[in-house]
Amino acid sequence: MSIELPPIPPLPSPDSTPAQWALYVDILRLHITSEQSAAMADNTAAVRDQIASQQQFMAAMNATPDGVAFGDVLKLVGMLLRMPVEPPAVG
Repeated sequence: MSIELPPIPPLPSPDSTPAQWALYVDILRLHITSEQSAAMADNTAAVRDQIASQQQFMAAMNATPDGVAFGDVLKLVGMLLRMPVEPPAVG
């Protein structure tokens, strides 16, 4: 449910009353807040889409046809790379 905002009135003249200026500023504030809220909603939707995309990527990386998770393969490769290697015997 959205409430339609009143149109932004023309800038009050310098000799306008404080009440006219206050009304003008309040209407401007409503429009600015509405735009900020819309931008925040757009950003939130974009973040949710990015998270969903990352989750799909991670699920795809962890699912292999032979049942071995990609993360487990990376752990094994890392472990093998850290193993000490003895130089060949020169003889």
